[in-house]
Amino acid sequence: MSAWTLHPGRRGTATPWIVALFAALLVCAAVAAGTRPRPPVAFTSGNDRYVVTVTLPDDRAGTVPVALTVTRRDGGPGVVPPVSVQAVEPAMGHATPPVLAEAVDASAFTVHGVHLMSPGHWRLLVTVAGSAPIVFPLAVTG
Repeated sequence: MSAWTLHPGRRGTATPWIVALFAALLVCAAVAAGTRPRPPVAFTSGNDRYVVTVTLPDDRAGTVPVALTVTRRDGGPGVVPPVSVQAVEPAMGHATPPVLAEAVDASAFTVHGVHLMSPGHWRLLVTVAGSAPIVFPLAVTG
């Protein structure tokens, strides 16, 4: 008889089955937790003229879309493009060229394809209508 069979009246023979079942449940839980979608990452900052909210789908490395909401501090009408986004990772010396954002409406913009090349502490530099860049720190994971 194998230790893996359940015998009435014998103690301890069900233990390997219980341990195996528990281990399988732990593996399933770990896989499920690792495959859950990460929440979007959003930051708000500004300068003396504009308030900008940057939203990314998550904090992973790769080529990502960036959504921007830009409003004027004085409450005036919508922003006049150009709006550009540049990604910089100073510790590794990575930098992407500025990418022009496409206007969705008067205050919403999108950039398709900001390239975050590797995990690290990145900075997104958002320039609105020629003003000084607004810096957004971003911790990128693998």
